[in-house]
Amino acid sequence: REAVVSTQSTGGYVRYERFEPMMTRVLMDKSRYRPEPEDRIIKAFEVLDIDGKGYLTPDELQKALTTEGESFTNEEMEEMMSAAVDQDKQVVYYRDFAPLMLLEES
Repeated sequence: REAVVSTQSTGGYVRYERFEPMMTRVLMDKSRYRPEPEDRIIKAFEVLDIDGKGYLTPDELQKALTTEGESFTNEEMEEMMSAAVDQDKQVVYYRDFAPLMLLEES
């Protein structure tokens, strides 16, 4: 089933009462909106790892996530970095971090 978008102008706002049921259906439809597999997540990190080091610096990752596509907020970046950065080496070993990004199937 396709989502229907109204062409009637509402001033750029969608009332929560209309938004919540539609987003609930979208998020619950696992057959249509599947999470990315681990290998595709790793490939995305490899694109950012220009030198093929096997890791990214926090600055490299933060730059990519705040300047490309839909930017992460500061709070989202802090949460992600706290999980992603190896505390000893202060880099993001993306092959270790990618499995943490996977959604658990219920």
